[in-house]
Amino acid sequence: MGDYEVSKKIYNEIKVYDNSIVNLLGILFGEKVTEDNVNKLSKNDLMIIFDELNINKKDDLIRILKFYKKDLVLRYDLLLKIIYTLDGDKKYNELKKAYQNLSALGMDSQFPKIYEELGVLEFNKKNYQVALNYFKKYLSTAKNKEEIPKVYYYTAKSYLQLDDKMNAVYYFDKLIKEYPKSFYKNLAEKEVKELRWIEKIKKAS
Repeated sequence: MGDYEVSKKIYNEIKVYDNSIVNLLGILFGEKVTEDNVNKLSKNDLMIIFDELNINKKDDLIRILKFYKKDLVLRYDLLLKIIYTLDGDKKYNELKKAYQNLSALGMDSQFPKIYEELGVLEFNKKNYQVALNYFKKYLSTAKNKEEIPKVYYYTAKSYLQLDDKMNAVYYFDKLIKEYPKSFYKNLAEKEVKELRWIEKIKKAS
C-alpha cells in the first residue's frame, strides 16, 4: 500500500474529529474542498497540499487555489507555477483567466512572467499586435534579465509579422548587442542578415 493510500486510510479513521489536520487531509483527498475550509489552511498546510498535488492532480490543485483568499500573492504565485506547466488551449485559457483576475485586482505587474508567457502564446496564435502589447508590458516591469533576450526576439518577430521591419531590426540589433551570449542572439543575427539581403535585392532590382 502506497503512502497516499495509507494516509487516506488514516484520514478515514480520524475524520470524525474537527481539527486542522482533518481539514488538511480532507482537502488533500478532495472531500472537504470548500471556500471556507480552504481558507482555514495555514500557509504551511497549503504548501503541503501544493507539494502533494502539483504533479499528478493539477486540476484539483487549481480548484483549491482558486478558493484561497487569505494571501493573494501566495495564491497567484502557486497558481501560475502550475499553469506554466500546462499545454495547449488549457494553458492559454487558464492563463487568460489568471491575467484577467490579476488585472482586475491591480496585481498583474507583480507577476511579469505572465506577460511573457501570454505574449508567446498569442504570437503562436498569430495575434501579433496582442503579443506585442504583452511583450512591452514585460519589458517595462520585469526584473528577471534572463528572459529579456527571448522577449526581444519575439518582439522583433512580432514586428516582422506586422511588416514593421524598422522596429524588427531595432529589437534584433538590441538583442545582439546587449545579450551576445544568449541562445537567441544567433537567431537574431540570421534574421537581420536575411532582412538586409532582401533589402539589397530590392535596391538592385
